[in-house]
Amino acid sequence: MNRYTFFFLTFLFSTFSVYAVNVDSLKNVGNDLSVSPKERFDAFIEIYLDARFFDAEKTFDAVNRAGEVAKEYNNDSLIAEYYFHRGIAESIHKMYDASVHSFDSALSHYKATENYSRIAYCYRNTGVSHRSMGNLNKASEYLYSSLNIYEELSDSLMISLVNFDLGSVLLANEDFKDAKKYFQEVLNYQLQHKEDARQIAVVYNALGLTEEYLGKNGLSYFNKSIRYYKSINDSNSIMNNLNNIGMHYLNIKQPDSALYYLNQVIDYNNRVNSGYNRSATFVNMAQAKLLKKDYSSALEYAQIGIEYAEKYNEQTYLINGLDILTHLYDSLGQDDKALLYLHKARDAEKKLLNTEKQVQLAKIRSNYQLERKEIENLRQRKEIASQQRLIEKQETATLLLVLLIGTIIVFVLILGTWLVRIKRINTSLSKLKIELELKEQDLTKSNAHKDQLLSIIAHDLRSPIGNIQSLLSLYKPFQEDEDKHLLAQKSATDAMELLENLLDWAKSQQATADKYEINPVNLRTIFNKEVEYFKVSARSKNITLKHDFSDEIVFVEANIESLKTVIRNLISNALKFTPNDGYVMLSHEIVDDLVIITVKDSGIGIDPDTLEKLNNNKPVTSLSGTNKETGSGLGLVIVRRFLEICGSKLQVNSQVGKGSSFSFSLPLAK
Repeated sequence: MNRYTFFFLTFLFSTFSVYAVNVDSLKNVGNDLSVSPKERFDAFIEIYLDARFFDAEKTFDAVNRAGEVAKEYNNDSLIAEYYFHRGIAESIHKMYDASVHSFDSALSHYKATENYSRIAYCYRNTGVSHRSMGNLNKASEYLYSSLNIYEELSDSLMISLVNFDLGSVLLANEDFKDAKKYFQEVLNYQLQHKEDARQIAVVYNALGLTEEYLGKNGLSYFNKSIRYYKSINDSNSIMNNLNNIGMHYLNIKQPDSALYYLNQVIDYNNRVNSGYNRSATFVNMAQAKLLKKDYSSALEYAQIGIEYAEKYNEQTYLINGLDILTHLYDSLGQDDKALLYLHKARDAEKKLLNTEKQVQLAKIRSNYQLERKEIENLRQRKEIASQQRLIEKQETATLLLVLLIGTIIVFVLILGTWLVRIKRINTSLSKLKIELELKEQDLTKSNAHKDQLLSIIAHDLRSPIGNIQSLLSLYKPFQEDEDKHLLAQKSATDAMELLENLLDWAKSQQATADKYEINPVNLRTIFNKEVEYFKVSARSKNITLKHDFSDEIVFVEANIESLKTVIRNLISNALKFTPNDGYVMLSHEIVDDLVIITVKDSGIGIDPDTLEKLNNNKPVTSLSGTNKETGSGLGLVIVRRFLEICGSKLQVNSQVGKGSSFSFSLPLAK
């Protein structure tokens, strides 16, 4: 095992707070039969918590007394807590096999009561014990089980701590990159939530070690760890970090810097009168002196380190110290002594190997017993689960049968009710259908009568008004007075236009596209006729009315009557809203296979709201013209209807005060 890893894992359990309690007072409570079992149990647990790191005998005595109380009252909850705390105590004192058994016993009780928080805690501690025994796969398995439960419980603090444990497993497995990710995630959480300074210090130390393993510089993390440990006055952990810094400088062959920090460890040891890490520190100092070729000091420090290693049975540092002496005497040319210490180092390695084999055999026996127990538990659980499933199936079948019968009864009742309602609705719909058909027939007849009446009226009035127009042109007094003549002619023209609109509207109500024949139409001829038709109306307002045709001839595909009606209404509308001395222009533009026809004026224009309504085919209020001209309000309605028949659509562009243009397109005749 790497020396950094050894330091990290050996001081990990010492990173928790300790309690200061009145032991005698708690013993009195624990032995007092007049108080509740819970109070007696808690009293012994308090004693155990106070002694757990420093006094194994007192620790296990208190835990066992708590267990006796729990079993005396046959209290499942307290029995579960007893096994739980016993497992923790065994982990602290490196009785990892035993701790796994204790946590397993606690788990069986917690699962029975569905205490998921404690179940997760047991999984976590079992994983930590397996990690300490080197069972890294099992450690990961238990830790992930713990993590899954804490994620379900949304316990962010415990998720952070389990992630730290997973990082430690990865570190022990030399998966340094992934270990760093876990440690960094834990550190981010701890700093964000400002958790215990001790926990933050531990994570910084772990990140420093990981950086060293990755061949990088972990000094900044070690120094931050020291700063946090100083804030809580944790001398042992400070010494551990100083030792790590010393090893960093040893690895990069800077013995003076290494000695600076290792001497600080010795100073701390002397101040607190502690033997913590003395073997490691003196062995490392011997290594530094050896690099400096200060052989006498190296010999002295190595011998001191070996003494402490033998005293505390720290085989790893014993081997390291013996190896240093081997190199030292080899450098001095004292081959006999070099060979002596080489043999001693190898003997220590064999002893360590034998110890590890014994531990491994103990693990195998323990695992075998655990597996047998697990198989027996599994068999019992299967039997119980099988019986439970059978009972549940019977209960479910009975419940489903009752529900099915009830559902059928309800369904039959609802179906009967709906059939009666549907029959009533069908009867009402049949009556309503007959009424609608009769009303439709009446409405069709009324529309036909109305359209016929309008057609008759328009036809019967057309001839008299036409005669009036002809007579006005011959009436001598009007010929002598041009103003009167224009007024009379305009009145007759307006009346004729109203009649034409009325007749056109009646036609449009009866019209469908298939009733109108589409033929090539000479557009210039239509322009000429319509300009001539409105000459009098234009002259009455001194408006210039013209079109853009010269000698060219353009044919469009359209129904001639519909096209004349559309252009006539657009010219009439333009004249109505153009002030005196303005202009109205008919134009055409050929774009690909279409002819765009536009009626443009210099009139008063259209406000934005009305323009939006016109372009969206919404109704607008009929307004008076610039000379108070009135209208029927049918003009644009008729235009849109006949353009639909011709397969076109009206487009309006306008600005208030700048005039308007009304455009539509028709196919170019081939």
